[in-house]
Parts: sequence; structure tokens; C-alpha cells
Amino acid sequence: MPTVLAAVGFGPTLVVVPEHDAVLLLATRLRRAGLSVAVAPDEWPGAAGGVGAATARRFAEAGATLVLGDLNAVALEDLCGQLAALAEVHGVACDVTSVADIENLTWKPRIVNVKPSRIGGLEDLFAAYAYCEREGIGAYGGGQTELSVGRDQIQYLAAMMHPDTPNDVAPSGYNETNVPAGLPTSPLELLPRSSGFGLQD
Repeated sequence: MPTVLAAVGFGPTLVVVPEHDAVLLLATRLRRAGLSVAVAPDEWPGAAGGVGAATARRFAEAGATLVLGDLNAVALEDLCGQLAALAEVHGVACDVTSVADIENLTWKPRIVNVKPSRIGGLEDLFAAYAYCEREGIGAYGGGQTELSVGRDQIQYLAAMMHPDTPNDVAPSGYNETNVPAGLPTSPLELLPRSSGFGLQD
């Protein structure tokens, strides 16, 4: 715990704990210490828990109008109730795992978070990309802590399918404390590997 608290003093911190029960215990202790915590993958993707809720609160305090999405409808409704006194808040219980999920939204979004690992197979993923392009909806490239080859693959997909929209799938060198020189910049140049699926090193 003291090591984690010291690390947090330098900025946002990722802590990897190998056992689920230990993660929950550490998260509880950190929250009691007043820190914003997200337990991945359970709490990271949505607005109603961990870092998402803390970020939403800061934007609400600044007077922003918020549209918050989360898989957990109960937690989302609770958060929206808490923030309603601070700002205009709209909560939408949603997930993007298929074209149908996008079609079933109650409004047409300007951009959706496309997480390849959530959508599943390539056929469904490319159907989602095609639907977004046809409907004029941007795709935000979202990762779910993929490493190694998986990271290469989601970078390749983002560079190929939506190079001009935001993403959180930067080459892992950008996560270093001292970012090395010479890292590729957006949009990534499409240099596919001679075999397999991904970008050349």
C-alpha cells in the first residue's frame, strides 16, 4: 500500500495484482484513501465506476453537459442522480458488441467506442465498421489492456479502419515514464507483416 500511494504521487498509476480477491481488497483501501480506482476489466470500460465516475464528476463540476454510458444500469442511474445537481446529465445503459447495439441507441451518436475484443469475430467487427462508415458515425479505437500481438492487431485495425478518429491504442512505448524518441505517430503507417495480422516492428 505505501508503495502504491508513493507511485500515485507521480500521476496516474497502473497496479497489476494477480489475484482477484487481492485486487478488490487493494481497491477498497485505495478508495478509502480518497483515490479514484478502476479495477480492470470490471470497472474500467464504463462511466459509472472507478476512473469513469471520477472523470464524470470533474466534468460535471466544470459545468459540462454529460452523456454517460455504462453496462451497469443501476450504478449508472445512481451516478446520474448524484451529478444532476451539478450539471445536465444523461445516462444510457449500453454496450457496443454488434451493429444492433448501435442501431438500438435512442439517438444517433457522433462516435462510438469500438472494442474489437468485445465485438468478437472479424466478420462482426467489419460489419460494425461498415455500418459506422455508411451512417457517418466515427469509430473510437478502444483497447482492453491487450498486450504484445493483440496490441499490434488493434493498432493495425485503428490505422486501417479509422485513422482520423481518436483511439486509446497507442504503441506501448507511449506508456513508459520516459517516452522514447522515434515512436510512430498518428496515423500509423500501414506496414503489414509479411505473415500474420499486425504491423511491422
